[in-house]
Amino acid sequence: MSEQPAGTKRTIAQVNAMVRSIVEVETLEHFFWIGGRVERYHKSDLGHIYFELVDARTRIKCML
Repeated sequence: MSEQPAGTKRTIAQVNAMVRSIVEVETLEHFFWIGGRVERYHKSDLGHIYFELVDARTRIKCML
């Protein structure tokens, strides 16, 4: 890996906040559906549901 310029390293929390901000701004009041196949469905003992939405090229990991 190459050296990164000073000040470009971010924490995981910072990256999550950046992504969340982008998603919220881009989708606010612009509701949409995502189509795909559900794979790797799992319900935990605590009731959380984990699955992946999959299409021909990409997958999104999801949790409810």
